[in-house]
Amino acid sequence: MRAGVLLLLTAVSASSAPVERPRNTFAVSTTLSAVRLELPNVQGMSLRLDVLHGTVEVRDAQGELVRGKLAGLEAMPCERAGHRDEVKLQCSTSRIDAVLTEARGKRYLDLRELRGIPSLRAEDGSFEPVQYNPEELGLGSACPGDTFASKGECFMHQGELDRAEGMFLISERNADTRKYALVRRGDIAMMRGDPDQALALYHKAGWEGPWGRIATLRVCDLNGACFGDQHYEAFDTYGLPVPLRRELQMREVWTFAVLRRWSELSMLIGALTEAGGVCGDERVLVCRAATLELLQAKDAAPELALEAYLRLPNRTRGMLAASLSMAAAERAEQVGGNRFAATLLAATVRAAPPGEKAMYLHRTIELYQSFGDDVRARVIAEYARQEFPTGRWELREPKSPEVEEKPAPVVELDVTEAALATAQAVLSRARASEVGGVP
Repeated sequence: MRAGVLLLLTAVSASSAPVERPRNTFAVSTTLSAVRLELPNVQGMSLRLDVLHGTVEVRDAQGELVRGKLAGLEAMPCERAGHRDEVKLQCSTSRIDAVLTEARGKRYLDLRELRGIPSLRAEDGSFEPVQYNPEELGLGSACPGDTFASKGECFMHQGELDRAEGMFLISERNADTRKYALVRRGDIAMMRGDPDQALALYHKAGWEGPWGRIATLRVCDLNGACFGDQHYEAFDTYGLPVPLRRELQMREVWTFAVLRRWSELSMLIGALTEAGGVCGDERVLVCRAATLELLQAKDAAPELALEAYLRLPNRTRGMLAASLSMAAAERAEQVGGNRFAATLLAATVRAAPPGEKAMYLHRTIELYQSFGDDVRARVIAEYARQEFPTGRWELREPKSPEVEEKPAPVVELDVTEAALATAQAVLSRARASEVGGVP
């Protein structure tokens, strides 16, 4: 994983065995509430944590939900969302951390409500810091490295944490690499599940210079102290090297998504698609994941969500393209953009997962017919018959091209007057994409 292409999954799957965790896994400095939930002794258990949706699942080796009583769950802002004791939880906040653990021969689900925000995660749900290219940051040569700092970086991402820490301890003696080494030692503490030790090391790195600013952001992630007026100062990228600037931009997008600050998230994604911003790189999953969450959020204004979506580069292909297009189509329909919604789904149907493609086709046909375009609806239906010969693809009787107006649901929107002023511009851009082109 490179610093410029940090892969973030809003739903991550853990297939590794439960791990032993230190006693301060539930550190008071980073935790609002916590509980250790005993699980049955099932082999091959895996964790699925969807941070942005606030869901937690534990499954067995066959992919079935594990069953357990989960005594003590009432202490958390989470409740059961499955059937018959299934370990499937829905939490009312995104500031949740979960990990499978093992202690004294028993297996547990450790669940925490965080003071800060969940870290960007590896595929097994554990903390995984960004990998740095030593050459890009003046730390030495590429792996295997030719300095203590570069060798430590290489050992760290080979999983040899003890050897990496040894290199960083030596690097602390050098004034040029001291702050970097302290940050990386803090990251290793996080990888070991010791947030208290991590906080101490980040604080020791101070706040001055590029690595002091990275350390300050790490502290913010852990204790949530800068989510108010100090937020903009914490995410200031001025004067930082490119790899660190991109890391801060990704973390800012992630933070707004976790905190569900939709207006600011929409504006941020728009800004970061321009002038070399990280969201202008279609390989960066965090921007697409955050945009998908924005599109699906019931309390976010449709215009703001569509504005962010329309700014994504190559949005009709690549990672999450099908999910994004379906969510954007639903939002467009809410504001009367049925033609845009139909064109969007038609352009991205090939990107739909095999198990969802038939549903995409039905929805596309339905949208075309909603404004009287039976010609395009028939074209899609013919394509659908070729793809799914046993399906039912009859068109309903033609109706007036008037789109039946539906009363809008009453919801509280996270939206400012300035954001609402962009609504007309968003609709104009959407309509301009409807005819003869890809949205």
